[in-house]
Amino acid sequence: MLSLCSCVYGLGGKEVDEPGEEVEVGVVKLTIGDKVFLKSAEYATLHDLLTYMVSIGDISEYKYDEYDGMYYANKIDTLQDTSTKGIMIYHNIEDDNLYSANLMKRVDGVTFRLANVGTNYLPTNAPCEYIILLENY
Repeated sequence: MLSLCSCVYGLGGKEVDEPGEEVEVGVVKLTIGDKVFLKSAEYATLHDLLTYMVSIGDISEYKYDEYDGMYYANKIDTLQDTSTKGIMIYHNIEDDNLYSANLMKRVDGVTFRLANVGTNYLPTNAPCEYIILLENY
């Protein structure tokens, strides 16, 4: 069901910003519940990408609480925090500052770790993949 994805847009896998200049544009794979999206990696953070997805109607809502300058999602599309379950964001980014070392999932041979920072600190630089689930606290 899930696999690491690295794609590019434009002719020959490149996007041209100015004549003579080619820039690679990657794709972020985002699974929200049972919905899968492939989005351009042009957004700096997951927060920016989710905000954009609401604006174009890909997802119905994105709400969050702010703690210590970080945005923690409490509603993304049909997933919503309850008293016993919360939105959990897993990713495959190899950065020790972005995940909890002991909390992980393996999907199709790929390790996804639970994010320990807010959506405004999670990058969307490709290749990366996010799995967003509603799970017990």
